[in-house]
Amino acid sequence: MKSLGRRELESHLCQIHGASQVFLALDYDGTLAPIVSKPQEARLSLNSLSLLKKLSKNPKIILCIVTGRSMDSILKLIPLPKILFIANHGFEMKWGKKTWTHPLSKKLKPLYREILKKLKRGLSCFPGIFIENKKATLTVHYRDVSLQQIPYLKKIVHHILSSHLKQIKLTSGKKVFEIRPRTNWDKGKALLKMGRVKNLSRDAFKIYIGDDQTDEDVFRVLKSKSLTVRVGLSKKSYASHYVQSPKEVLDFLNQIIFPVRSFYRDKVT
Repeated sequence: MKSLGRRELESHLCQIHGASQVFLALDYDGTLAPIVSKPQEARLSLNSLSLLKKLSKNPKIILCIVTGRSMDSILKLIPLPKILFIANHGFEMKWGKKTWTHPLSKKLKPLYREILKKLKRGLSCFPGIFIENKKATLTVHYRDVSLQQIPYLKKIVHHILSSHLKQIKLTSGKKVFEIRPRTNWDKGKALLKMGRVKNLSRDAFKIYIGDDQTDEDVFRVLKSKSLTVRVGLSKKSYASHYVQSPKEVLDFLNQIIFPVRSFYRDKVT
């Protein structure tokens, strides 16, 4: 994994600006917006929203947001009509007026309601816990739980879910537990499906930027004619490059829109 420094950036910008079609896919939390304690407070600045709008209007760019958030949540945060959306770690998709939900997510709704009741009852003793029902999946946020309580919290979550593991899968991210259908489906497979739905050109240059473990599923499947970028250095990542922060992600996206400016050259001079 290499830093997306000046030489690397300029090389990839040449590929991007020379491509006839660019499939640009971005995670939201920790990538476009900094991670915060309360998910509802992770909002884009007006400048960032304006940047996404400009990218979505570029005729050769297909812009897709890929997030663990629910579809309802991400549509409120990014109310732009020309953007494609993959939500709930790939279990919900939206392009134009068309929507798709993984059939297993629909089938498991009664089970989710049962699990949600058990989690609320079992975790009620932890101040700062937030359990999110995202319809297609469930998420337990414990960023505001004290460090001393986290091991006990994890034991309770595993105990509650232990009898349902034939139907659901438990994964972890940055201070969250993700509960989703037990099936071979993830952000990477959803992004490939979106590419087929949109009749993506075989020669399209693909870009994916993300920051969490679930984004590794995308990094793993994008290989040729692509640029994969992780926010934050990780020795175990499948991404080809990394940047340090959401600010550097926005700096990179600005370079796609304004190729005449060189962010790195401006810094040197």
